[in-house]
Amino acid sequence: MQSIQPSTSQTLSSLGKSLTQDSSFTPYETRIHRDRPACVVFLVDQSGSMKNAWGSDSGKSKAEMVALYVNNAIHEIINICQKTESEPRHYFDIAVIGYGKEAENAQLLWEGNLAEKTFVSPAELKQNPTGNQGEIEVVRRTFKGEILVKIPVVYWFSPVAESLTPMGSAFDKCTKLLEDWTVQHPNSFPPIVINITDGEQTDCKDHELLDKAYQLRQIQTLYGKTLLFNVHISSSSEQSVVFPENANEIPSNKQSQLLYEMSSVLPMAFNQRIATEVKKTDLSENTTYVAMTFQASVSDMIKCLDIGTKTIKTA
Repeated sequence: MQSIQPSTSQTLSSLGKSLTQDSSFTPYETRIHRDRPACVVFLVDQSGSMKNAWGSDSGKSKAEMVALYVNNAIHEIINICQKTESEPRHYFDIAVIGYGKEAENAQLLWEGNLAEKTFVSPAELKQNPTGNQGEIEVVRRTFKGEILVKIPVVYWFSPVAESLTPMGSAFDKCTKLLEDWTVQHPNSFPPIVINITDGEQTDCKDHELLDKAYQLRQIQTLYGKTLLFNVHISSSSEQSVVFPENANEIPSNKQSQLLYEMSSVLPMAFNQRIATEVKKTDLSENTTYVAMTFQASVSDMIKCLDIGTKTIKTA
C-alpha cells in the first residue's frame, strides 16, 4: 500500500487518537448535540450503467431508485432533528457527492438554493427542497400488523446516469471535506460515509482506490475514526451479502473483495441493531460486522441507509 503523507487535519486526528484512549472519550459512544453535530456524506454513483433497470420495479432505473431512497434518507434525518421548535435542530451536517456526470471529476449534488454548498444543516434542507417529488413504498407497523404504504419523497438532488465512474475522485473530494470538518468539530461523533455504486471505478487502479478508502477512514474525531459503508447495488439474482462478519461470506471476485477491504469494521454501537433488525439473531460478545453490502437489492440498500443514519443517538 502506498504511503500517505499526514495533513494538518490528520495530525489533529493523531492527537485525537491519543485522547480517545482516555476513559472520558469512549469511542463511538457520544450523543449528538447542537453544539456537537454529526456528519453524514452520501457518495452516489451516477455513471452510465445506472440507467439500467433495478430489481422488480422495471419502470425505474438504478439512478432513479437510488435518488429516491437517498433523498428519503435525508428527509428522515430532518425528522430526527425535528423536536419542539418550528425548525429542526442542527444535529447533522450533510453532504452529497456524485460521480459519473463528468468523466473525471466528482461533484457536489445539491440543487436550487443549495447549489455549490458543501455541508448543509437540516434547517437549510427543510427550507430548500427543489420542488421535484417522487413516491416510494414503505412498510408501516400497525396494531393489525405490517402494511405497505406509499409516501411522497421530496428532492434535494436529481437522478443522473451518464459517462464513466470516477469513484476515486469522489473519495478524494470526500476526504478533503472531512479533513476540514473534523478540524472544526473535534468533539463530535465520527463522520459517516455511505458509498452507493453498481460497478468498478474508472479513474484509478484497485490498489489506489483501496488507499483512498484507507485515508478516508483514518480521519477522526476524539470519539473514533470515520465509518465507511459501501453498498454495491445489482440487478443480479445472486444472493446478497449484508454486513458480513468475515471475508469468507464474500464472493471471491475482485470487485466484492475490494469493497470488503475498503469498508469499516463497525463498532459495538451499531452491532446490536444489525444483529436484531438485519440478521434476526442474538448478538454474541465476539461478533463483528463489516459495513458493506454486496449485490444489494432495494431492501438491502434501505437497511444500510437506515443503520448508517439512524443508529447515533441525539441528546
